Amino acid sequence: MPAKTCRYLCAALLLIAAPALAQAPAQSTVVRRSPFIPDCAPAAKDDLCRAPMAFRYEEAERRLGSADLVTWADGQTLNVAARSATATAELNGSIQEGLAPMSTSGSLWGASYQAPQIGKAVVEFSVGKASAVFRGPQAPAAPPSNAALKGKLEVLDIKSAALGNTRKVTVYVPPGTAPKGGWPLVIAANGETMAPYIAVTDALIEGRQIRPVAVVAVWPGGSPGEYLRGKDPDAYQRHAMFVQREVLPLVEKRFSVTHDAGRRLLFGTDNGGDWAVQTALRETDVARTVAAFSVTGGSEPPFRSGKKLRMFMAAGAFEGPYLKGSRQICSLASASGTPCVLDVAQAGHAPLIWQAQLAKVLKTVFPAGR
Repeated sequence: MPAKTCRYLCAALLLIAAPALAQAPAQSTVVRRSPFIPDCAPAAKDDLCRAPMAFRYEEAERRLGSADLVTWADGQTLNVAARSATATAELNGSIQEGLAPMSTSGSLWGASYQAPQIGKAVVEFSVGKASAVFRGPQAPAAPPSNAALKGKLEVLDIKSAALGNTRKVTVYVPPGTAPKGGWPLVIAANGETMAPYIAVTDALIEGRQIRPVAVVAVWPGGSPGEYLRGKDPDAYQRHAMFVQREVLPLVEKRFSVTHDAGRRLLFGTDNGGDWAVQTALRETDVARTVAAFSVTGGSEPPFRSGKKLRMFMAAGAFEGPYLKGSRQICSLASASGTPCVLDVAQAGHAPLIWQAQLAKVLKTVFPAGR
């Protein structure tokens, strides 16, 4: 082929290929690592640790098939493979760090971890819009859940004088007629995430595993100080006034829920768990039982002996500071004479294990037949 013709043909081919090349950026070799997951070493026997990649490109392709994310265990090794045509691939869920590229071209990513108790683990992953769950053979079973609720669900828009704005509140009422004294009540933080927990509660009621209870879940505002008094005492106090003086009186009257603190449970996860602990300790007429999962420990609650309070806490073995914070709060509670139970699951900072733990607490606090 003449040199001049070749130049024209090669230039044309490059112009045709350029859009496709622009859509598939080169994979970055810089991988973000979680500070809470150590590299594996001979001394790492009980904790989750980061291992060298334990599978090849061809196996990743085979296991993925038409999916974009897959996870599997090989002995004590937990493997993750993902397909993503991006410059980096970020793993979220129970483990939060970057995945490693599996070639200098293409779109496959992967990671391997050592987990000695992987058979008991529930591990949630997501990369972009793709998600996957690994559930070991000895892991806690998923609780029942109703996609179509038997009870009634309503989202209220409450114009708040305390907050100076309008805030959403989700209210769930079980089927049937309220008993004398009103429905027992779960008061929850993070109302925007409560749908799966309400679905679990509804299924437990239908299966007669717990007695019928109502749920009121307050949606958060923009300030973490609403949940953590140490960050913003003013925001915390205004939120407390909203819940106690505006939300609870309204739902007591409109939905026939109990006013008795002994028949109420405060529930929250993450910062919402810290809020549940602080509220029970500072405002004893709100609730006498707390379910607080994966708390930060930033609540600095004033534990005092003599308070009629029960605490149920849970955290994942893979979630570093949240496990530390949960242990700290439960230790402070126990030292003051407040009964506190801490369950440590083979899991990370993700909702599936929280749903299972809430089901367990509801069966204890609101047993069927009482």
